[in-house]
Amino acid sequence: MSEDKITARERQELEEMAAAGIAAFTKKGGDVAGVDQALNKRINDRTPVRKIDRRWFAAAAAIALLLAAFFIWQPLQQDSSALHLAYYEAPPFVLSESARGEATSDFDLSAIRSAYADKDFGGLLTLVSAAQDEADAPEGLELYEGIALLETDQASLAIEKLKTLDDPELRDMQQWYLAMAYLKADDTDLAKVTLSKIVGVDQHYKQKAAQDILAKL
Repeated sequence: MSEDKITARERQELEEMAAAGIAAFTKKGGDVAGVDQALNKRINDRTPVRKIDRRWFAAAAAIALLLAAFFIWQPLQQDSSALHLAYYEAPPFVLSESARGEATSDFDLSAIRSAYADKDFGGLLTLVSAAQDEADAPEGLELYEGIALLETDQASLAIEKLKTLDDPELRDMQQWYLAMAYLKADDTDLAKVTLSKIVGVDQHYKQKAAQDILAKL
């Protein structure tokens, strides 16, 4: 057989590559009819085919496989902002005027509690900012300031505020909402780090959710 004709082995290799590429695109609902007909016609054509044509067909089949793999893999990777929307939910207001284990503070939380219940997050930010200058303000206000910043689309500021919270009794909530803030800010790497910490905490109330998000990132 002339060196410029497709050999039986080459024909088999081209058919296998083309079939694999077509199968992958069919799964994604692609239109492969024209490609299928063109490849079959060219393979079955008995006229001489130059070496460059054979290489072109092989390259085309390889590209088809790569494209199919990309479009199949891409939907598995979920956008971090979409994950934030799917998993984010504002926590209940758990602060009280009582200092833990001590006498009741003179600080009045009623306005902050009311603003949070009414989802007046702009007003809550103003109230919390003023309250932080008062000596008897309860611990944990940074958590709700961070939540209010998240609710008002200020993810970067929420991250900085939540990172300053140093309250062992609110640590689980701090970690979770810090991870939510990283997702909203599209900082996937730090979100993964924080979610991994949550997964490593025994009986963390968001351990399962953190595992699910990590599997989707």
